[in-house]
Amino acid sequence: MEAYALTDSEFWDDLWKNIRLPALVQPEIQWQFALAKALLRHLPRGRSLKLFEIGCAPGRWLVWFSQALEYQVAGCDSSARGVQLTRDNLRLNHVDAEIYQADVLSDDLPAYAFDVVVSLGVIEHFQAHHAIIERHLALLKPGGYLVLEVPNMAGWLNYHLLCMAGMQNLLSVHNLTVMNRAFFQAIAQDWGLQITFLGYVGGFDPGLVVYNYAYPPHTSQMKALFELWRRKHWIVPALWALERIFRIYPACFAHLNAPCCSSMLLGIFRVPENA
Repeated sequence: MEAYALTDSEFWDDLWKNIRLPALVQPEIQWQFALAKALLRHLPRGRSLKLFEIGCAPGRWLVWFSQALEYQVAGCDSSARGVQLTRDNLRLNHVDAEIYQADVLSDDLPAYAFDVVVSLGVIEHFQAHHAIIERHLALLKPGGYLVLEVPNMAGWLNYHLLCMAGMQNLLSVHNLTVMNRAFFQAIAQDWGLQITFLGYVGGFDPGLVVYNYAYPPHTSQMKALFELWRRKHWIVPALWALERIFRIYPACFAHLNAPCCSSMLLGIFRVPENA
């Protein structure tokens, strides 16, 4: 995996250290509201369907897929801390699932076993995308659905806000070249997939900065935001306040979509039945 990845297990272990359980999809958080709505609209429902999530920590979406679409769920994550969090979260929410501590390139994952394969914010952390997409497809049954989502950090407005917030280190572990419709269209063409849905979702969402900002360790978020404001580093506190307003009416703001400012790019593909 190291030959392809822009991150390592230490990066992800550090990311998950402050997660509190239970971790669930929250409809008042705009990007989660918008993504859940799109998935409900474009994916089938059924207890007989099996789903696999690549990069599944901390398990909030596995819980959601189990409850909202009634799928049998499984997943993998390369982070030991992320795997333990996911197992604990699933247990707290009474969801049965097999969780593998493995990365997407592992040969230990079940082949051609799932009706839906999902990765949310995964492929942009890699450079060699051909091998990564191949491994996604190797998990799918003929006729199955491939769901790929990436944050739209390459959008003009989003990129400049991230830079203004001093988040260049975060940008460096994301491959911005995959965050466009042409890349997703090339996936469909190269592997002969049917596009079920392809588009920008989530609307303009200040949470793209707020949730990804590296707040100082051992410091409360509110104290860190006040200190940033006092030092006239106003962009993060201003976006935090705007995100709190957006929480009141997420359904309204989630529809303001454009390549320059939408929070996500989502592609849902169908594998041919005779694949």
